[in-house]
Amino acid sequence: MVAYADSASTISSDGYRFTDHPERIAAVRQGLPVMAALPCDILLTPHSSASAMMERFAGRQPLVDAKACGAYAEAAQERFAARLAQEAAEAGQ
Repeated sequence: MVAYADSASTISSDGYRFTDHPERIAAVRQGLPVMAALPCDILLTPHSSASAMMERFAGRQPLVDAKACGAYAEAAQERFAARLAQEAAEAGQ
């Protein structure tokens, strides 16, 4: 099963605070588990480095990984949690 998972990055312009927009936090938290649950043996992403696509296509890493979507979503969740923690820390200063 091939899955194309668009960017799971929660990047923004300087000064944007997700914590000021709880509906966006909720949307990210709702979407990532859906992505993680995709049936996905071969993961394609918009940025090849996000899923080691070039390494997999070159045979330096396994092409098929049934846990690829889960790992991709988990990494995105960790980055998002770190972002929210950073925002909270900055608000407390």
